Amino acid sequence: MEELNEDIASLRHDQLNQLAMNTAQELYEATLQKSAAGGGRQSHASVQEKINALLINLRLYEKGLKSSATIDHTT
Repeated sequence: MEELNEDIASLRHDQLNQLAMNTAQELYEATLQKSAAGGGRQSHASVQEKINALLINLRLYEKGLKSSATIDHTT
């Protein structure tokens, strides 16, 4: 069971990593477009808020994985 949990966690981690990288790339490109249009300061704050939200979601996801692994070990 532990090996299965590790395999699932590894798979989900890789998928989440790829999603985060894609989202960061999209935000970067959007920032460049807005910056070229003259909204540099606003777009920077917007990107920063979105990245912070992604980091919070990532931390919550990790806590959930750890929690489910702990629950699996105790049952």
